[in-house]
Amino acid sequence: MGVTLCYMGTRQRLDITGIGVRAARRRAELGLEQEGVAERACMSRAYISRIENGLVKNPKVEDLAAVAGALDYSLDRLIYGQVSADLVADLPKLLMRVVDPELGGLVAEAVQRYPDMTPGQRTFFLEALRRV
Repeated sequence: MGVTLCYMGTRQRLDITGIGVRAARRRAELGLEQEGVAERACMSRAYISRIENGLVKNPKVEDLAAVAGALDYSLDRLIYGQVSADLVADLPKLLMRVVDPELGGLVAEAVQRYPDMTPGQRTFFLEALRRV
């Protein structure tokens, strides 16, 4: 089941079930109980359970960001799953051609560092790119 998320002037269709599955899988990878994620995200355990089970029909971006942070995930990865390596690799060339060669060079440098970035740095990087 999907819902529409309005964020930064755009509308995105969300796969609520997929978000829940990714959250539960990541929680298990980290060896956390729902209570641990809830504490980290400053939410109730019941709300985390509802997210994992796809029962939150209209999640707030802030809530999803808090859950992603609690799971050491980027918001994009929680919402959409794995970011395509091809997309990240092709982005600098596209920016150089369409937007600005200097900006494309800066993005190319950041893309090379992407695998070594912390989840917070990745989130910042992807949010900055989205705004461009």
